[in-house]
Amino acid sequence: MAEAKRLDATPYDVKDVELGHHGKECSLEAILKKCQLTGDPALVLLGRIVNGADTDNTLYALGAGTPAGGSERRCYDHRCAK
Repeated sequence: MAEAKRLDATPYDVKDVELGHHGKECSLEAILKKCQLTGDPALVLLGRIVNGADTDNTLYALGAGTPAGGSERRCYDHRCAK
């Protein structure tokens, strides 16, 4: 936090900051709210996908099965996406 303050930067995705995890929401969802971007359905969906990949909660199942969500399956080719 000292480095963020020194650089006059906005910290995110760390404990106890505005742009971090709050309840079951991930930091991207906090950013979308702060920047008033929650009216864009595509960004809201992206936030839900990131939430599923970034957290261990079950708020949304959309990100389940992504590498960060605990699965070791990695897909770099659209042909293996189901």
